[in-house]
Amino acid sequence: MTERRRTVQTGSWTPSPSPSPPASPTEFTLSDADRLRLLNSHTGLKPSSLPAAEKDPLLVLTPEELAEKVAQQQQEAEDEEMPLWEELANALLWTIPFGFLFSGMDYAVHAQFGMDLRSRDEVGRLLNIVPTIFLLTFLVSRPKPLLHPFLIQALLFGLCLGTGIALVHITTTESYLKVMRQAPGIGTLWVWSVVRLDLGWAVLGLLGVGAGVWWRGELDSVKWW
Repeated sequence: MTERRRTVQTGSWTPSPSPSPPASPTEFTLSDADRLRLLNSHTGLKPSSLPAAEKDPLLVLTPEELAEKVAQQQQEAEDEEMPLWEELANALLWTIPFGFLFSGMDYAVHAQFGMDLRSRDEVGRLLNIVPTIFLLTFLVSRPKPLLHPFLIQALLFGLCLGTGIALVHITTTESYLKVMRQAPGIGTLWVWSVVRLDLGWAVLGLLGVGAGVWWRGELDSVKWW
């Protein structure tokens, strides 16, 4: 009996392994409802969700006060002086197209009479007309003109009449040498004066040129086609 107990007591006993804990999920997924709830809770405020008190403007102006403030800002912008280099650059930009216009008219007149125009001669002719266009543009387009705007328009109107009538007279009655020498420059000045005029003045100027050509009896010499 004693040996049996000893045998039982000294026998090897192996405990059964305990169950392992469940593996933790590698990814955490949300349902559609949870996603929608998180999205709504973290979305920034929308203008429609702000309280009514926060929607009020910081400054309330009547229409009269708003018009007065706009007029004041426009007056301040007009009173602000433009740097000289900007005025010069503006005049230069206005001069470049008329330089091309003069060259085109010069080549066209020479081609009409079958005459060649060398590039060196054209550069010299450009140097005669471009400074005139540049100076006139600079004086007319200044933010603070030297003369009253009405007087400037009147002078441009007179230049339009004089150059327009002179161009028609030269191209219809003078020799081809005089046409090649004078027509491109006078024509460029005529176009420039019309461009710088206001619309009403420009229309009157063109009508005045037609009336002047008719008065000089040269209307029948003009080809209208």
